[in-house]
Amino acid sequence: MGSCSESKLPMGELEFTFLGKSMALTEPDLPTSKWSQDQVVHNLPPGSTPVFVGREGELIRLHDCMQTGQPAAVAVTGGDGIGKTELVLQYAYRFGPADYQHICWLHGSDREIASQIVNFTRTYLGLNPPTGLPLDRQMQWCWQHWPVSSSLIIYDDVADLSHIESYLPPQSDRWRALMTTPVQPENTATIAPLTLTGLSQEAALAVLRYWAGAERINQQLAAARVLCDQLSGVPLGLDLVGRYLACQPQLSMAALQQRLDAKNGAVKDWIHTLGRHPLPPVPLILAAVFSLSFDQLNRDEQRLAELLSLFAPGSIPWEVVQACWADVDTRRLTSWRDCGLLPWGLLRRVSNQADCYQLHPLVRLFLGAQLRQADWAEDLKRDYCGAIVEITRPMKEDFIRSNLSDLVSLIPHIKEAAVTWQDSLEGEEEALLCPFVAVGRYYTGQGAYGAAELWWQTCLTITKNRFGQEHPAFAASLSSLADLYRFQELYYKAEPLYQEALGLRKRRLGDRHPDIANSLNNLGIVYHRQGRHDQAEPLFQEALALVKQVLGSDHPDVATSLNNLALVSESQQRYQAAESLHQEALALRRQLFGNEHIDVAASLDHLGSLYQTLGRLDKAEPLYKEALELRRQILGEAHQDVATSLNNLGGLYQWVGRHDEAVPLFRQSLTLRQQLFGDDHPDVAVSLNNLAGSYQAIGHISEAESLFQAALVLRQKLMGNSHSDVATSLNNLALLYDSQGRYGEAAPLYEEALAIRRELFGTEHPDVAASLNNLAVLYANQELFHRAEPLMEEALCLWERLLGPEHHYTLSARFSLEVLRDLMTS
Repeated sequence: MGSCSESKLPMGELEFTFLGKSMALTEPDLPTSKWSQDQVVHNLPPGSTPVFVGREGELIRLHDCMQTGQPAAVAVTGGDGIGKTELVLQYAYRFGPADYQHICWLHGSDREIASQIVNFTRTYLGLNPPTGLPLDRQMQWCWQHWPVSSSLIIYDDVADLSHIESYLPPQSDRWRALMTTPVQPENTATIAPLTLTGLSQEAALAVLRYWAGAERINQQLAAARVLCDQLSGVPLGLDLVGRYLACQPQLSMAALQQRLDAKNGAVKDWIHTLGRHPLPPVPLILAAVFSLSFDQLNRDEQRLAELLSLFAPGSIPWEVVQACWADVDTRRLTSWRDCGLLPWGLLRRVSNQADCYQLHPLVRLFLGAQLRQADWAEDLKRDYCGAIVEITRPMKEDFIRSNLSDLVSLIPHIKEAAVTWQDSLEGEEEALLCPFVAVGRYYTGQGAYGAAELWWQTCLTITKNRFGQEHPAFAASLSSLADLYRFQELYYKAEPLYQEALGLRKRRLGDRHPDIANSLNNLGIVYHRQGRHDQAEPLFQEALALVKQVLGSDHPDVATSLNNLALVSESQQRYQAAESLHQEALALRRQLFGNEHIDVAASLDHLGSLYQTLGRLDKAEPLYKEALELRRQILGEAHQDVATSLNNLGGLYQWVGRHDEAVPLFRQSLTLRQQLFGDDHPDVAVSLNNLAGSYQAIGHISEAESLFQAALVLRQKLMGNSHSDVATSLNNLALLYDSQGRYGEAAPLYEEALAIRRELFGTEHPDVAASLNNLAVLYANQELFHRAEPLMEEALCLWERLLGPEHHYTLSARFSLEVLRDLMTS
């Protein structure tokens, strides 16, 4: 039990498929899906061979195994080059439309399989896994929310079956799992093996006839049979030999055999440099065939082939290859590819991706072994890493968010440079960090925070091992990981990392360096967002003075520090100072960037928010409108910053009671965010909450309640139960119930919000005071004055300490407490 039983085929002629006419020095189109995404949602790569022959029996056996579903996972096993991946692809293309609605192709050799599963659900299924969860829990969420339909999950090139088991879908009729691996499963009750051996002699001859022509093979049939037996029917070897014959039409089979015999002895020692050993007796003959083909390339073509072995497995965008050798004429580079590597079968076109190419995994290993023996190996590694550094250098955060689809094909190669070839990243700190920053921000832009966290932790380990713990690169890695935590509002994790980075930079860089100012600002932001304004302000002041001293007064970082100081001044009710700082930041950004820049829009928003707080609608409204139009002009209509501007303008109208104008803006913001992020995203929860607030104000209580509840459920799902935004949603829903006299429903929500805020912020935070006050008012409304008074008194004392005696929250609380005490004595 647990293995795939063999299914007998009817006797008759050998079944095979020829997909095109054999032509020397040309690359035939490879097989791709004959069905559309409307039939099957999939991310399958194209087939890797133009001729698929002799595997009908294995296809039927595989189909029978997958149909039974016992066990739910099947492993196609066998040696390298035996055709495991091609068999699985042919199965998916042939039986996919009838058997499955979704097919997910995963690279089993990549350790980040959970990230691949999460990305597939986002890109192809329209799901948005909770970004605040660890990656493994995001993957579990994906399985739980997967559409109720038949799906095939394929894990290609799995080296460790024990590692893959934790990434298999749940046991259910909804899923079938299929993998390719050189390893035989130990537990066949869990994973059923289907072992591939070489093609039959007739099938092997069919491959040679496809490439070299039937007449030529039939005239030398005895020699051809010997060659097929020597190749053990391995499809990769047959393909390379067939192409070799096609490129040398006058070469006899006997002469080819002599060349292979001569190569066998030469590759015996060389093959041990491969780093992994296919099943015998395949390696020796495959290495000989590869070496024979490689020898037909000129030196430039050989160097190109070896350069390609440095890339990650999978699709290689040609633009990256060109970037490696930017000084080489593109026509020459194209000629080396089209007249050298492609005809000899060492490189394949990816037919469903524009100007992309791929190496067979075993060819990639062979080329890597060649490279290790070459005198120019280090030069090629530096060329590859240098190109990756130049590609990643300009990748700023907004670019990452806006071009995720463009980066999908680049990310594996950036990771390969950062991890595998990191020793060849020259230029010390910046060269090493550029690829890490690009990948980390890519994951963050996707909302794959678990993958981003693992990546930044890897960056920390690598920078520590390469530079030590007292190097600026290690400080930069600490700061990047802290940035991720700050973005998730995990301030308790971000703070110690920022503190460590600041201390390290001061020790290594002295007191006069821009990176010191960066650390001061980052730590100040964490304090500010936790309500610790007295600790944040001196850090912002120090950062501003340092930036002016080191970079001059006319620098973008000066505007950043001015903005931070303005925000903390506003939080401390020093509105005149905040206004002056915001205006100074805005003026500086206009001076540096002109009027049409995204940072100018940000300053307009900040100044508008200040005027909104001050109740100065006449000044806030035009600033918000200008920011909105500027973002539309620069970023287009479908951008998250446009959604933010719509939300801000709607918030202003809500603030002054113009709900008929606020509601359509909140709806636009909500629709745009759902379009950009899907339904499960923190910004969608913000829009739901704001729209609910306006509905409540205009008396649409049922609609408001539904939206408040949706925002709460979404935040709990995305962020867990202990998050500040969850506390906000609990509070808002409680306020709605309170206003309706539904005190029994409101009280537990207020209490839960208070508990979360105390857990997150401690006892000294304005939001804790707000929760205490709201709970006190609830008790007062029920005439439970003895329970309301201590809570209201605690809230008042807290606001006095944190915001000062003249803040409007403090004044309102003091007045409410006086009214309460009058009621208690009357």
